[in-house]
Amino acid sequence: MEKNKLQTQEELKNKQLEEFLSLLYNFKYPIFIKKDYYNNKKRRVVSNYYYTNEIKGLFKNINSYHNAIYMSVCSKYPEYTEKGRARNTENNTAYANYFVIDIDAKYALTTALANKIINIMLLTDMFKNCPRPTAITKTGAGLHFYYVLKKPVYFGKSQYKEYFKTQYKMAVNTIKEAVNNNLTELKNNISDAYLNGHINHLIFKSLKVDNSLCGSLNQLIRIPGSFNFSAKEQVDILFLEKNNIYLLGNLITEYNKRYTEDYKFQDNILPAQEYTRLQKRRENKNKKDLYNIDINPVILNNQRLVGLKKLIKQREDNGNLEGTRQKIMCQAAWCLININYNAEFPEEEISVEEELQEIGDLIGGEFARYNYINSKVRLMERYHEHRNKLSNKTICKWLEIKDNELKEIPELWTTEGTLRIQKKKKKAEIKHRAYVLWCKGETQKNIAIEVGKTERTIKNWVKDWKNKVISM
Repeated sequence: MEKNKLQTQEELKNKQLEEFLSLLYNFKYPIFIKKDYYNNKKRRVVSNYYYTNEIKGLFKNINSYHNAIYMSVCSKYPEYTEKGRARNTENNTAYANYFVIDIDAKYALTTALANKIINIMLLTDMFKNCPRPTAITKTGAGLHFYYVLKKPVYFGKSQYKEYFKTQYKMAVNTIKEAVNNNLTELKNNISDAYLNGHINHLIFKSLKVDNSLCGSLNQLIRIPGSFNFSAKEQVDILFLEKNNIYLLGNLITEYNKRYTEDYKFQDNILPAQEYTRLQKRRENKNKKDLYNIDINPVILNNQRLVGLKKLIKQREDNGNLEGTRQKIMCQAAWCLININYNAEFPEEEISVEEELQEIGDLIGGEFARYNYINSKVRLMERYHEHRNKLSNKTICKWLEIKDNELKEIPELWTTEGTLRIQKKKKKAEIKHRAYVLWCKGETQKNIAIEVGKTERTIKNWVKDWKNKVISM
C-alpha cells in the first residue's frame, strides 16, 4: 500500500514537472544542456555540452546521476565548436519564453524550510508592489522565481535583434529590482519574534537577490527535478500558478520608473516600426556631432593629432603639462588606431608605434620609451574595440581642455558655428557639382542621381540658374 502511495506521488510530481517544462519551452528549437560529473580517469569534475529538443530528453537528464545539470533559459539555434561541443552564445539565441530571478541563501534549504519561506512571502503580501512569480523552485541553496511570458520574444536573425535583447534585459533588471526592493522592505519590517514562530530569523534575513543576473541570453539554471549535490537537496517546484503570465512590455511600463502611464508598449514589446522611427531620430541627433558630418575619419584624426601637439606645447609653456601627459598619450594612441581602422586604402595606414613615439618625444621622459608606448597601444586597442567613435566634445572633456586653451586649437573645436560652416560648405560643393553638370547638358534626373539630391531640389536650383542667366 505504501509503495503504491509513493508511486502515485512520483507520478503526480512528474506530471507537474512535465506541465511546467511545457510552459517554459515550445521545443521548436533545442535547449542547451550542461552536465557536470566526476571523471575517474581525469580525477576531476568535467563538463559535457549538448542540445535536447524534447521533454523526454530533459527527463532523461533529470534522472541521470551527475554532480550538476543545467539548462539554458533561452532556446538556441544549434551551433557547434570544432570539437563538436554544443555552443551557448547570444548570437545563437532563438527565443526566450521566460526569465528567472535568483534568490540566494546562506543556508541549505530543505523542502519544508523553503515552503515556510514562501508562505511567509505570500502571507505578508511581499508581491503587492512586484509581480507574482509564475513558479518558485527550491534549488537547495536558495529559490528561483520564474516569470513566464504570454508571448515569446523571438530574437532569431531579425534586424531588430539588438533592440529585442535590450528590451528583454530591461524587463529582467526591472523585475529584479522590484523583487529586491520588496524583499529588503519585508526583511526590515518583519519582526524576529514573528519569524521565530515559523523559522529561524537568521535564515530568512540571509535571503538576497543575486545581482549578477542581468538578463543574459546565455543564462543557465539548474533543471527542476534534478539533484543539487553541493547542497544535498532536490530541485523541486514548490509554487506554481500557471495563470501568472506576463507581456514583456507591460512588465517594463508598470514597474520601471523610467516609463509613465502614458507610455504604452503595443502587444509584447515596442513594435519594429516604432523602433525604426526611434533609430532614425537617434541618427538625426547624432548628426549634430562634428564627427558625423560626412568628414573622413582619417582626415579628422590627423587634424586631432595636430591639435594634440599644439596642446602639449601650450601646456609645456604654461607649466601645467604634468598630470595630463598620460591622457594625451592615450588619446593620441586612440586617434592613430582609429586612422588605421577607417583607412580605405593600404597606403593610408600608418605605424601606430612610430607616430606615437613622435608624440612621446614632445612630452619627454618615460613617455618616449618603447615599452611604455607598447603598453598604451595595447590598452587603447582594447578600448577601441568597444568605442570606435569619439566626438571632439568628448575629447576636450577627457583632456580637461579649458576655453582659453581651445581658442588656439581649432582642430578640436565643436561649436555650433563650426557645424554650420561645415554644412554650408558641403551644400555649396554639391550645388557647384550640380551646376557644372547642368552646364554640360545633363538631364535633371541624372544630376539628381549624381549628387544625391531629389529631382525637385535640382528643378528649383535650375530655375534659379536660368533666372540668373536671363538677368545677365
